[in-house]
Amino acid sequence: MWARAVEIMLGLWLAISPAIFRGGEAEAALWATDLAVATWVIVCACLSCWLPLRHAHLAILAASGFLIAIAYLETGAPESATAQNHLMLGLLLAMFAIVPNYADEPPMRWRRYAARLEQAQS
Repeated sequence: MWARAVEIMLGLWLAISPAIFRGGEAEAALWATDLAVATWVIVCACLSCWLPLRHAHLAILAASGFLIAIAYLETGAPESATAQNHLMLGLLLAMFAIVPNYADEPPMRWRRYAARLEQAQS
């Protein structure tokens, strides 16, 4: 679940980043886009913590692809601080979105096997 916490933090950063990196003449549209994508990331990360929707974090891949595309569409090449922020956030979100919820635990078969060994020893 640690990856979901990182996704939530990256979503919060995306929500406040337009205030840090001024967007120029398209500031209002950029703020709205960043806020919408940040909300999507945070909601998907939170929903992923609920067992029936445990794969909801994979929807963050769409948001990361969108951020990477925006980075290149803003200036044609990622030169501005805003474009670099979108590119880095897109890459980081893609990296964390593919991490399973319980990546820090052994696979289920190994846990079952260990439980059977423990029962046999007692």
